[in-house]
Amino acid sequence: MEGQKLYRLRMWLDIGDWDYKDFGYNKSSLFHGALMQLISKDYAELMHQEGLRPYSQHVGWSNGRPIWEICTLTNQAYEEIIKPLLDEDFETIELEHNLRRIGIKDKVLEELSVSDMLDNVYGDNSENIFVISFDTPTAFKRDGKYINFPDMYLLYRNIMAKQEENCEEYGMFDEDMLFELTDNTRLLSYSLNSATFFLEGVRIPAFKGQIRVQVKSTQTVINYANMLFEYANYAGIGIKTALGMGYVNISQQRRRDNVRTDDNTHCS
Repeated sequence: MEGQKLYRLRMWLDIGDWDYKDFGYNKSSLFHGALMQLISKDYAELMHQEGLRPYSQHVGWSNGRPIWEICTLTNQAYEEIIKPLLDEDFETIELEHNLRRIGIKDKVLEELSVSDMLDNVYGDNSENIFVISFDTPTAFKRDGKYINFPDMYLLYRNIMAKQEENCEEYGMFDEDMLFELTDNTRLLSYSLNSATFFLEGVRIPAFKGQIRVQVKSTQTVINYANMLFEYANYAGIGIKTALGMGYVNISQQRRRDNVRTDDNTHCS
């Protein structure tokens, strides 16, 4: 049986006479509505009943071109959500809310094997500095209140929870690892702004921008952080990633000093 994979579908758009200044991440919920009309009613109902969000999506700009990007986190979500969009006959998107028809110019699909991603924990020597770009408004929710700052505990916990929910064979929420990561991640620099995500008349307080963090721990923990961040590139970070929030782009930077090494690095 084929292993689980993560998929990313990028679709470059022809937005016609839509004012370019008016097109951006706050239109993502309109595209989410169109997406729900495109997938099967049975699958949409299943996700609703079980509270599943095995995908993320957003609209925005890429190299000056309008784009709609959808990521799926399970094989079933790929079959039900992305695969129909790859059909050659799928050339336009109907936005019923504001009666617009959006053309699709190009489609590009990429995939990542979950088993290959998890191999980073055991094999690769990841760098220990990460640049996290929050490209659409991002927020967390705790005790019923919005948190509009990148708290590392909430950030790691959120990614681990998404992986636990959607990785069919590889869910691995580890509370000890969560505290290890939180205690050993240092904020090196940041360039952040407050942001607002508008959703059905509700203003959600959030943030956008970039942070640089350093994980100063064992190589295994650094590799684990890298695996979580790679997963977040598909799953997003924070709340309402299915509606367009929490789209991130995370990359590694060169290693810094003072990285502890594992006492037992060899496996029999």
